[in-house]
Formats: sequence, C-alpha cells, structure tokens
Amino acid sequence: YLRNFPQKELPGQITGEASPGYAAYSAVPSRVLHHLPNVRILCIIRDPATRAYSAYHYNYLSVAHGNNVLPFEVLVKAEIHFLTWNCGVSLSRLANDANASSHKALDLSADCYAHSTPVEQTGKAADEWLRSKFPAAKPNALVTQRTAALPRANQHLWRQLVARSIYALYLVHWFRAGFSQDSIHLVCSERLARPQDAVAELDAIAHFLDLPQYNFAPAVQKGKYNAGSKHKGYHALSSWEEAQQLAEARPPIPPEAHRLIDEFSSPFNAFLFESLAPLSRGNLPRCDLEWTASLTSSPSRRQEEQQHKSSTSTSTRHHHDHSTSIPDFQHKDKRNSPHRDLVFSSSLYFNNNSEVIE
Repeated sequence: YLRNFPQKELPGQITGEASPGYAAYSAVPSRVLHHLPNVRILCIIRDPATRAYSAYHYNYLSVAHGNNVLPFEVLVKAEIHFLTWNCGVSLSRLANDANASSHKALDLSADCYAHSTPVEQTGKAADEWLRSKFPAAKPNALVTQRTAALPRANQHLWRQLVARSIYALYLVHWFRAGFSQDSIHLVCSERLARPQDAVAELDAIAHFLDLPQYNFAPAVQKGKYNAGSKHKGYHALSSWEEAQQLAEARPPIPPEAHRLIDEFSSPFNAFLFESLAPLSRGNLPRCDLEWTASLTSSPSRRQEEQQHKSSTSTSTRHHHDHSTSIPDFQHKDKRNSPHRDLVFSSSLYFNNNSEVIE
C-alpha cells in the first residue's frame, strides 16, 4: 500500500489519496485515526439530488439493461420508504447518535442493508411498475423481469442512491471516533465546478492543508477536468464552455424524485452544518443553503419546479426545526508534525482525483 506513494516529498508538497469507499463504514474511522493520527480529510459533498442521479446513471444503468430498467423516481421513492420504516433513519436518531457516545450509532451498511435484500427494499415498487408497464405479463415473467431490474452487481451502491447523500449519517462516525472538527474540511462540489468560485475554494483547501500560497488562477482558467462523466480520464481537460454544454445536454432530474430527495435530505444536511460540524473556519460556505437556493436558479431546476407545480394543485416545501444541542467533538488536536498524510474522502461524490497538490 505504501509503495503507491512517493518516498520523498519536495518542500511545500504533500501526498494524498482518493478513497471513495472510506466514509460509509463505521469501522473505518478508528482505523484511520490509529494509523494516521495527523491526517486531514477533505470531504467533497454535492447536491444530494444531483449526486443520487449521477449514481443512478453510473452505478445502476451501467448494470441494468433492457425494458425492465427501473426509473430513477421508482428507486428513490422505495429507498426513502425503506430508510424511514426499515432502517429507522430520523433526525432525532441522528441527533442522539451525535450527542451520546455511550451507545452504538446507526450504521446503515451493518445494521440495515446487511440484514435486508434488494427485493425487500425495492421489490414491491418494482413489481408495481412492471405490472403497469407489462399488464399482460404472466406472474413468472414478472418475477424474471424483477430479477433483471434488481441486478446483483453494484448492489451496495444503487441501493444507496439517497442514503449516501445523507452525509451526516456517515460523518457522525468520524467525529465519534475521535477526529476533531478541524481535521475534516467540507468542500462544496458546486463551487469547484464554477470558474468564478474555484480559485477561492482551492485557496481554502490549501489553507486547510497548511500548504504555501499558490496561484490557482492559471490552472482554473484552463478549464474543467473529467467534465461530463465521459470517462475520458481524470486528467482529461475540457474548456469551461465545453463543460457547460455537456452539463446542459444531460437529461434533467425527474421533478418528483428531485422533490422527494430534497425534502428528505434537507433536515439532515442542515444538522450537519449547524450542529455536527460547525464552520469553525468561517469562510466555508453553507453547501446545503446553496443546494436549496439552486432549486430555482438554473433553467433545468426552474423547469423541474414548473413541471411539478403543473402536476399538483399545491406545491409546498417542508420546513423543519433543525435546532438541537451541539455535540461535544472538540477533541485535542493530535497533529504535531509538519508533514501530514491526507485522505481525500470523496465517497459521497464521484470525483476520485488523487493528484498531488503543490
């Protein structure tokens, strides 16, 4: 493992890795803290609905084929019901896990998904959709189609399209393990994707990592890397104009699915910023407020809202009381070395960039 990293670092240089799987499992944080007590973690988070829709294309459509592919909104609705009624996911449970270390915090992978099957999670919704699409199909044929609609491949990913957008459910394990709030830096993916904000975001990241000042403007002006998820490689560069065209060419998120994810995830993500990981450095934007504001800022989002409003007699947003006591995660900072290992924790966002930052 260590041979994957440079044996020597130049002055002002550090090395890190991108580890998409790390954040989601409760046993990992204590191991990381044990082996890398001085680690600093970047957690890149993204609008929950767009993250889930990206995962749907990347992790579900890539393994499900044919006429039995379930629509995004069918999977989303079934998963939210599963999380609420089968897994016991709630804001009060999260607040209790964050404030009390005497009991085991909810681990979705170990406590929920490991004890259920895709059929238990999505089978009923899949059957209803398949019957509506193939009303003349015989029962045996529907069972075969359901099996194809719930592929074995990537189950740990497509079953958690929504769950992995509830970032606080995973980050609570890292704070409970002993990481201080100054060890984890939340990065808004949307700001990295805008040329007018990317330089400031990279400056904040460099400051968090104690890197010397660097002019990121020339690199940002060149364009965007890995734009459009075309799998050309993480070093593939597109101009900002090309990246925008790719973004506009993507199919919009189905409005009902977008609404469901937004209403379900908003209180949890507000808790993340208001109580679980207060912004001690002050200059970090509230990503969740930007996600909410963006609902009506872009043409595709406005189109989604208009479509939703036209299909219902009333359109309301749920407002939740996010107030709760702030958990005591002010652990002693164990960093005492000028050279620090770094984990890029991007498990909640499909951007596995592991370049050395100079």
